[in-house]
Amino acid sequence: MHRPSSQSSRYRALVLSLILLLTPSLHADSSERIVDYLEKYHKLSETDIAGRLQLADWCKLHDLHQQRADLLIEVLKLDPRQDAAYRDLLEADLNRFRPVDKEWAERLKNLIDNRFSLTHSQHFTVVSDCDERTARMQADAMEDTYRLFYLHAARIGLRPMPPPNRLVCILFEKFDDYQDFQKRFEGLENAWAAGHYSWRTNRTSFFHDRDNPALKQFRDHADGLQKEVGDLRQQMEDLRSSETAKRIQLQERLKRASSHLADINARLNHAGMLSTLAKTRHEAAHQLLFNSGIQKRGRGYPFWLAEGLAMLFESVDKQGHAGPHLVNAARVHGYRELERNGEILPLAQLLRELPKHDEKADVVAGKYAQAWALVHYLWNKQPARLAGYLRDMEQQAQPNFGKLFEMYFGEDLPAIQDAVKQHISAM
Repeated sequence: MHRPSSQSSRYRALVLSLILLLTPSLHADSSERIVDYLEKYHKLSETDIAGRLQLADWCKLHDLHQQRADLLIEVLKLDPRQDAAYRDLLEADLNRFRPVDKEWAERLKNLIDNRFSLTHSQHFTVVSDCDERTARMQADAMEDTYRLFYLHAARIGLRPMPPPNRLVCILFEKFDDYQDFQKRFEGLENAWAAGHYSWRTNRTSFFHDRDNPALKQFRDHADGLQKEVGDLRQQMEDLRSSETAKRIQLQERLKRASSHLADINARLNHAGMLSTLAKTRHEAAHQLLFNSGIQKRGRGYPFWLAEGLAMLFESVDKQGHAGPHLVNAARVHGYRELERNGEILPLAQLLRELPKHDEKADVVAGKYAQAWALVHYLWNKQPARLAGYLRDMEQQAQPNFGKLFEMYFGEDLPAIQDAVKQHISAM
């Protein structure tokens, strides 16, 4: 039986102590497995694919998902044709919890001011001044988008890679704080954008839609009812014990006002929650597209493509289903309204369209609806061509998006537009 030398035992003990010191949350047995992993890994040559695959299987047996993912990424760099390794990588990535560096987290927490706290999920970190439940809800939505993005992208023949690091989202409770952040940190002033992904900072940012300016009249109504409820309660406190009839009258008014207030607040909270979750998924999709190799940070993309891809992931149906196959009811409604009014942009124009920062929100919403309709049609009816288009787009240093579109989908743009209309009509 081979006995380890005293030198290797001392080395192993030193490594184990360092791991426990750097990651105090790890149990001793987990630390032992990581030491075993490091010993096995350092015996591999730089080009040993079979050895890495074998060690990745060992990592799976011992729940070392982070190490398994690292190995499989190395395998794919050595040989991109390893399809089974790519599938295993997606599995490992979905099971791992990306590590959180303490210094990085502290800097992030103080990025804006000390009102903000951090919520960590498997792959995302949410920086927010909302309550913990709201922040956790957004993190869960982003994780669901993460899972769906990799699942469906792989199904049409794409190979998005896991992001190298955690992805950061900044969630504001108030619209004004969000706008101020955009001006200070991103240099943006946009009249209609309710969320933003910055490829420069690699962060998404948005606000909770209960504070959306579009809902101001309902919030004002709720504030008025709140004041009325307070006034009625005060009037009841000021009544003399003999004023029974007036007390009954005030109680009835208070009951109606309180019921109306509760209803308005419930509707505001529900609308704000649904809208915020859709926005969360939309911005998370942008972030994943730019961190997975499907799109490149620093490169400009046509509006229809960039926003159309993100919109594929923003909607959830009543059963909780989501993904590119789902019919986005809000976008369908916008598209059909444009169609009724004869305001559908010709496809040749849509392919070149870029909404201006000062355009009216309803006009921009119509352009978004058309972008969603086009990409939803391409993803669900011509998936192989769309995958080829996206791969070719990234392989070219300076792609001509118009020519590339015609090469993959044809030069008869009116015919493509008719096919999109039929696709929407069939929904």
